[in-house]
Amino acid sequence: MVRAACSARRSASAASPDFELLRDSFLDYYAAALCEETQLFEDAEKVLAEIERRGLRWGIVTNKATRFTLPILERLALSARPVAVICGDTTANTKPHPEPLLAGGAGAESRTFRLRVRGRRRARHRRRHAPRG
Repeated sequence: MVRAACSARRSASAASPDFELLRDSFLDYYAAALCEETQLFEDAEKVLAEIERRGLRWGIVTNKATRFTLPILERLALSARPVAVICGDTTANTKPHPEPLLAGGAGAESRTFRLRVRGRRRARHRRRHAPRG
């Protein structure tokens, strides 16, 4: 986001010495204002409550860094509810790479999740490589 803003204003590129200063200033400001307007989407609490009522486990996979994610979860009273929280700095790759999703499934010790992800991959592979006629 900072890189895009700098490029749009042509004030500093990622290679510029100003970039790190601008990025760090932005992230400090972001951290200070992190939970000022943050709220769950409408009806999200109802959905989560229903998932939990059914005895299902759920988790969070986000590209947001841990230092920002955990305070938000605390503020929203969600920190103890997910079985896994995978942040942008938890794994070597971020979404849309599958690694964070797979880590979330592993963190939840969810055999079903892993089977579903693998099953989709196999189904896509079969469709892609099916004989055309």
